Amino acid sequence: MSRLNQKNRSEVEHLRGEVKRLKSMNRRLRKRNMQLEKKSHFFEGIVEGLVEDIEIADETCPECNKGVLQVLDLHHVVIVTCDQCDYKEKQK
Repeated sequence: MSRLNQKNRSEVEHLRGEVKRLKSMNRRLRKRNMQLEKKSHFFEGIVEGLVEDIEIADETCPECNKGVLQVLDLHHVVIVTCDQCDYKEKQK
């Protein structure tokens, strides 16, 4: 065989391998996407529930003395945050 035929054959084989690899990657990413879509409804429900549980306290922030404290009760931990500065406090 001539060199040209060998080169063409190896190039075709290389491209077939690339196609096979890309199809495999595509199949794997589609499966991962389906898994994440199934779980997204679960996480959206959790976030909506947490947003409803946020209470605004009557106290001002001890750091900036301007902001109002927001209280998020997670049953085992209470998180207090300021809406103006980066103040956060965890209470057990």
